[in-house]
Amino acid sequence: MTKSTNHQGSHKILVVGGTGFLGAKILGQLTQDATLALRAMSRRGAPVDANAAVQWVRGDLMDPTTLDAALKNVDVVVSSANGYMKETIEADFQGNKNLIEAAARAGVKRFVFLSIVALWLQRQLTCLKTYPDSQDVHLYSLGFEENLYQTWR
Repeated sequence: MTKSTNHQGSHKILVVGGTGFLGAKILGQLTQDATLALRAMSRRGAPVDANAAVQWVRGDLMDPTTLDAALKNVDVVVSSANGYMKETIEADFQGNKNLIEAAARAGVKRFVFLSIVALWLQRQLTCLKTYPDSQDVHLYSLGFEENLYQTWR
């Protein structure tokens, strides 16, 4: 763990991808609720300007041992992590699969998986009507990850 706090709350929430654009915004909102105990996970660890109300852990979706440690005593996971723009679709598949499996092992009660599949679905349906042989790899990736989540539930 790279930074910790004595903040005690009624629910412990882990935000995965806490240094990313969306994860940082989510953390900013959650820190306004003093009843929450917040933990954030990032491959890089805590940012320089980290809020003292957040306990930071270093973790990587591709390394399940880091996920088990990050998920210890967590009630809720909010996952805003993705790498499809920087890495491969396979990394997204496996990384999210690792996170979902680790959350199940840890007894996490709620899992919030953020994706934009609904936005892409309309585009995909329009595209398929126009170009029936086309494939949208990103949509497939998000749909696959959402199916993994549905299996876990």
